[in-house]
Formats: sequence, C-alpha cells, structure tokens
Amino acid sequence: MTPFEKADKARQLLDDAMFQAVLADIRARLVGKLETSAIGDVDTHHQAALMLQLLRQIPELLKQYTDEHEMQKQREAQDSWIASARQRFGKPWR
Repeated sequence: MTPFEKADKARQLLDDAMFQAVLADIRARLVGKLETSAIGDVDTHHQAALMLQLLRQIPELLKQYTDEHEMQKQREAQDSWIASARQRFGKPWR
C-alpha cells in the first residue's frame, strides 16, 4: 500500500460515521464494564483502562497517517519550487 493509499484509507475511516459509531460503542461498553465492576476488582479496572487507552490511539494513529502524507506532499512541493527557482536563476543556491 502506497503512502497515498494509506492516507486516503485513513481519511475515509476517520470520516466514516459507522466507524465512529463503532469506536463510541466500544468505549461505552468499556466504561460500562468499569462502572459495573466491583470496587476492589483491580484486574478488571486495569484491563478496561488499558483498552480505553488503546482505543483512543486508533483515531490518533489514523490522523498521523493522513498528516504524514500531507507533510510529504508539502516537502515535494517545496523541493519542486526550489528546483524550479534554481533552473530559472541558473546557479545552485548555497
């Protein structure tokens, strides 16, 4: 998968209402699990907290994929502009 395809798919997922609903549903279930577990059930609390942290990372990572692609496009545009300027002025800039 190319970086463009990866970024495009990530953007589609971030914009998809069903995907967002699934994330929200998973989060609600984990919070519900925390709320209904016994106060002294440290293992369940710990597991739910870890899962909530991992769940939060999914959209963050998808956003990172789209951001990285945007930065790459900006770098390429800048490099192209610099190369064009060098050609117009006939000397390398240093």
